[in-house]
Amino acid sequence: MVLMAGDASRVQLDKIRKELSNRPIPQVILGDRATLGAAIGKAPVAALAVTDESLATRLLQDLNDAVAREVED
Repeated sequence: MVLMAGDASRVQLDKIRKELSNRPIPQVILGDRATLGAAIGKAPVAALAVTDESLATRLLQDLNDAVAREVED
């Protein structure tokens, strides 16, 4: 799974999407560059890959659940 920052530049996001276009890898826009970087103890980043399949699956489920709760409210 690839998490992409909502405030990343269009050029950066287009490069990432092009690279992933023929691959069945989930892509999620989440937070901003500073938040994504802080989540992994780094400086701001435009995107990060979650390569552990079980972690990626759990994150996707949690994100889907959070969106479902927002829709219900």
